[in-house]
Formats: sequence, structure tokens, C-alpha cells
Amino acid sequence: MLGRLFRADNGGNEWNSRVQALCRDLADSLGTPSTPSSARSAASTEQVRSCLQAAIGMFEEAERTAAEKSELLAGLLAADLPVRMLAVLTELDFEARKDVMRLFNLILQLGTQPVFDYVGSHGQMLELLLDGCGHAEVALHSNMMLRSCTKHAELVVILLEAGFATGLLKLARNPTFDISSDAFSSLRELLLTHKAPAATHLETHFKEFFKLYNDLLQAESEDYVTTRQALRLLGEILLDRRFMRVMLPYVSDEQFLQIHMNLLRDTSKAIQADAFHVFKIFAANPNKPPRVHQILLKNRERLVKLLDTMGKEGDESFAQDRKAVVQALRALEALPAVPKAQPGPGGYPSEKGDVGEDTVMVAAGADSLPETSAQSAPSS
Repeated sequence: MLGRLFRADNGGNEWNSRVQALCRDLADSLGTPSTPSSARSAASTEQVRSCLQAAIGMFEEAERTAAEKSELLAGLLAADLPVRMLAVLTELDFEARKDVMRLFNLILQLGTQPVFDYVGSHGQMLELLLDGCGHAEVALHSNMMLRSCTKHAELVVILLEAGFATGLLKLARNPTFDISSDAFSSLRELLLTHKAPAATHLETHFKEFFKLYNDLLQAESEDYVTTRQALRLLGEILLDRRFMRVMLPYVSDEQFLQIHMNLLRDTSKAIQADAFHVFKIFAANPNKPPRVHQILLKNRERLVKLLDTMGKEGDESFAQDRKAVVQALRALEALPAVPKAQPGPGGYPSEKGDVGEDTVMVAAGADSLPETSAQSAPSS
């Protein structure tokens, strides 16, 4: 019994020595974030891979306790190795990048407070991760590491506060398809994996986020896949009750409504269908603002005619939604006239007077409806 006790102690010392040696060797092989690129690229790729695989192996050793893995984690973080790995990612070959990704994911899988504290206090790591998502050579690996981060609510909060939502939206407009598609996949995970912090962020940053998002939907240069990804993600957000405080201001904006009315007339039937699943929320809203109400009323017949041409035969769910939207449009009635502002002292309009009906008509009248856009209106 005493022998086992002493052997366990020696084993602990041995593990501690292995951790220290590994962290030192891996740090030396990677260099530091401030090392010139030419100096880092001169390091042996084989040495880097050997150290990375040793670290991976130590994490995956079946007999290791949680305490020993925590000790290994502490050593890696103390040596600033996550930042160092990301800093040299573009200079490594494909297999070494895969090893970096595996080790990064193993670190995150522990899901401990030291990991969250490290990520939150190392802005350079976040910057390197987002930059990597826009770099063709490492976009795949960077996006996969980013998605590993989104599995933890604590890291989602950190990523959102660091601007990853808008950063990924900008990358979604990258002309390189792989970068654009991967960025959208990461954005979806960021917003839908842990919905509570995502909803709070979108509510707080509503104008900034949806300006970029709607610019994406309106850009003539955007390809079919990007437009469909954007519409599907938007539909998932707006139709989820946990995003209620985001959905309500979105469907209350007449400019947003006109964007989706235009998309209903896209030449692609698939994009029309995706746009419908957003448009139906505007139509179903029982508390439509006057301008939204007026636009729908003035375009009702054209909309009903267009909706009748949409949907695949046999798609009962779409048919039911379409029927409900048509009924909502048919139920619209003209808004009662709102008294014009009464003249104040000296004959000038009162600052607190109500907006008159003619003002609403100008904002939502025929000259500002979707048919005046570059796309042609559906014939009536």
C-alpha cells in the first residue's frame, strides 16, 4: 500500500515534468506572435507537428484524471499557446493545421472557467480567429474552431461582444464562395446554438446588424446560395419565440417589408419561397404599424395574385401558410382618417399634433412601393 502511494506521487511528478517540457517545446517550435513571419516559417514543420500530436495524445490518454488534464490545460494557457497556434496557422501545412484544430477543440471541450477567462482576456486570439475565417488557406480550419467556441454559452457572449456577428456578415459577402458559405454557417451557429445571449445581442445592436443583413439581401451582386442562406437564417430567427423582441421591430419596419416584397418576385422559385416565410410574418402581425398596413393594403391584389403562383404541388404546409396570408391580406381595411395637426399659436403647426393621413400616404404611397424598384412589378 505504501509502495503504491509513493509510485502515485512519482507519477504525479512525472506528469508535471511532461507538461512543462511539452509546453516549452511547443512554444519554441511555434515562436511568439511577435516573431517575424520569415523567422517562424523557418521552424521545422515536423517539430511543430510532433509537439502538437504529443499534446493531443496527452489529452486523450484514457488513464488521465480531470485534475491532470486541468494541469495540462493550465500549462498550455500560461504559455499563450492558443494565440501562438493561430498566429502561425497560415504558415503550416494542411496536416499541421488539422493538428492545431484538434488541439484547439480539445482545449475547448474541457469547458472550464480558465478557458473562458483566457478567451475573454485575449483579444488578439479573437482577432486572429476572425481574420482566419476570411483567409482562403485557413478559412475551413478557422471556421471549425469558431464553431467549437459556439458550443459554450459563455464563449458565445464573448464572441458577440467582440463583433463576430457583424464580422461574419461582412465575410458572407466575400467573392470567394468557400469563404462566404463557411462564414454564413458559422454565423448560424453563433446565433442559434445559444439563443438567449444571441437574442439579447441582436436586440441591443438591432440597427447595426440588420442594416448589414438587409444590404446583403438587396445586393444585386449576391449569388443564389448566399441569398438563400440569408433568407433561411432570417426566417429561423424571426419565427423563434426566443427572438420575439427582435422580430417585432423587424416586421414593424416598412422598408424591411418592401425588401421582402421585392424578393417575392425574384426569378428563382426557391428564393421566392424563402422570402415568403419572412413575408408571412409581416402579414400575420395583428398590430401592424400604419405604414406597413397601408403598403400591404395598396398592394393587396398584386400580392394575392403573386402568391397564387407560388408553392409546390403537394406541399400542404406551404399551402396552409399561403392560405392564412391571403386571408390576412383580404381582411385588411382602410385605416380611419387621422385628424391633421391643428395650428398652434401664431398659425404654425403644433409640434405635438398627430401625423395626418396624407403624410402616411406619401410614405407608403404608390411612388415608394416595391414596383418602382429595378425589378418589374407583377402584372395586375
